[in-house]
Amino acid sequence: MVGIIKRLSGLLALILLAGGCGGGVLYIPGDGQGGQTWLQTGGGKEGRAYRAAGVEPPLRLLWQQKTDAPPLAGVLFTERLVLQQTTAPSLYMFDRYSGQLLGKRGGSTPLCGPPTLVGKLLIYGELGGKPHLRAFDRQQRKVRWSYAGVVCAPVVEWGDTLLVALESGQLVALAAADGTELWKSEIGGLLQLAPAVEAETVYIGNAAGELIALDLLSGTEQWRCDLQSGVRTRPAVEGAYVYLGTADGALQAVRVDSGQVAWRRELGALMTAGLALTPAVVVVGAVDHSIYGVARDSGEILWQFATEGVVRGAPAAAGETVYCGSADEHLYALDSASGRLQWKYRLDGPALGPIALGERMVGIGTEKGTVYVFGRF
Repeated sequence: MVGIIKRLSGLLALILLAGGCGGGVLYIPGDGQGGQTWLQTGGGKEGRAYRAAGVEPPLRLLWQQKTDAPPLAGVLFTERLVLQQTTAPSLYMFDRYSGQLLGKRGGSTPLCGPPTLVGKLLIYGELGGKPHLRAFDRQQRKVRWSYAGVVCAPVVEWGDTLLVALESGQLVALAAADGTELWKSEIGGLLQLAPAVEAETVYIGNAAGELIALDLLSGTEQWRCDLQSGVRTRPAVEGAYVYLGTADGALQAVRVDSGQVAWRRELGALMTAGLALTPAVVVVGAVDHSIYGVARDSGEILWQFATEGVVRGAPAAAGETVYCGSADEHLYALDSASGRLQWKYRLDGPALGPIALGERMVGIGTEKGTVYVFGRF
């Protein structure tokens, strides 16, 4: 009973501070408690899109809500909220458990990429006449700082540092508090995918077909690997390898210590912009209507699951289950070891965005502007 009262009082505070459903700002506090968060596309700095704690099927639909436009990337889970940025552009805020609309913030300047939540800050890239990366303070209700440049890739947080991929070919480290530039590294090529970070090393791929490793503290380049084709997926890193897909339809594993390609597996189709790494399997979707499970250590194709539409939204894995949407208007849950179908749900439109995972929750949006949240309680 005490827990229910605390959640209801927190919800009341959110309603009072959210600014209603107009064009106002959003105040999104955290209470230091509650469920797990999913604050950027891919789920975290490593790009793994994986949670060890399972959200096991069958799931039930907890709620669904309409927005004003197709989603701009995936939903974000905070401790008590679900956020969805649309292409309108509008930012919607829903109660995580009931789906009640708590606020909406609209704007006239188009956004270039999905937002990232960093503490009190909402980080997003604006286009328009003078493209900037903006840091909106949700408590002070104003833009705290801006950084000039076109940023279409999600910003990645590492402690008090933000890693920002500029489309013009530079990777920049900024202080989260005030946007101070800590270092800038010339990567070259078009940068449209977020970097991945592990063990104080940053990995980023470019459209020129290179994977680059840099020191997190200084931005100094450690090695550069020529992959022979443009990078199409955000790197996902854990242990000895960085995994990514290239424009020639190949999934590749690169050694973190040397920058040498350990294995290359031809899938023959363009892949989703993100991967899911379970302890044993790399999971990726492709425009050939398939979801693939590939052995992390060898590159062997372990399984292939066929859908009836292109698969463009990145999968995510929870425990022993992989979730992925398809243009055939279904959300699928597959066994990560075998690819066997465990559960599916018919949506109201194509699901071309990435999966988001919260504690006991799965979120996805459709091209018709509907946000779905599934779970087990």
